[in-house]
Amino acid sequence: QRVFSFAVDASGTLSEPRLLAEEGEAAVAAGPDGNVYVAAGPVFVYAPDGREVERIRVPARPTALAFGGADGRTIFIGARDQLFSLRVD
Repeated sequence: QRVFSFAVDASGTLSEPRLLAEEGEAAVAAGPDGNVYVAAGPVFVYAPDGREVERIRVPARPTALAFGGADGRTIFIGARDQLFSLRVD
């Protein structure tokens, strides 16, 4: 369970796969801060170069990630029967 990044051309074709992170599982979301958020126990936060920069721990195992809010800088972390949110600056 890993996360890869790809180049995307104008037609939507993927190429140039690159291993971004060794963690991966339920959900992945690209943040407005340029980081990649991976739900795999905690929410792992990776810089675009694949360096882990943070772990977000929530009381329940995350199963879904999405960014939203008025300015798109809130991460919503869905779990089995709970929803958590956190502002990303």
